[in-house]
Order: sequence, then C-alpha cells, then structure tokens
Amino acid sequence: YVEIPCADFTVPNIFTPNNDGRNDDFVINILNPSTYSIVIYDRWGKEVYSSSDPTVYWNGKVLGTQYLASDGIYYYIIKATCGSNDYVKKGFVQVVSGQ
Repeated sequence: YVEIPCADFTVPNIFTPNNDGRNDDFVINILNPSTYSIVIYDRWGKEVYSSSDPTVYWNGKVLGTQYLASDGIYYYIIKATCGSNDYVKKGFVQVVSGQ
C-alpha cells in the first residue's frame, strides 16, 4: 500500500485556448483529491464550465456548446478535499485566445 500525500495547490490566472499546443487548457494540478468540483462563471454570473473530475480541464468552450468563451476575465470556485484537508479556492482567470 502506497499513500501519496495531499498538498495544497495553486491555480493559474491566465490561459490561451488558441490550439497552439501551449497553455490551451485551464489546468488545476491537484494530487489525489477525494472530492473535487470546479465551476467557472462569466462576468455576468452565468456558468460557463463545471466539472467534478480533476483530470478534465476547461478548454475555453462555453458549457454545452462548441463555442469558445470570449476573451476576458472569468470567476472560478474550486472545492476539494484531500485527506483531512478541505480547500475552497475562489479567484479569477483571464482567457486570451487571440482570435
């Protein structure tokens, strides 16, 4: 039995979903959470992305469509539990697609 330790995580503040192969997804690197959720909102409070799978990253597409989110600032709420640690991260991410 090998236990991989839990650790706090950082959240990037910008990504560029322009399909150039670099920084195309909003990647949250969290190791071994027992629970995880992320919700991202636009500046009007409309949900544009959500997931409960820490290995699925936001690619900049608006929830349920093939359309890329407009360049701008988006608000996220991430909730995770890892071991006995509960994390709630709230903040902003900038989307710059260059399109």
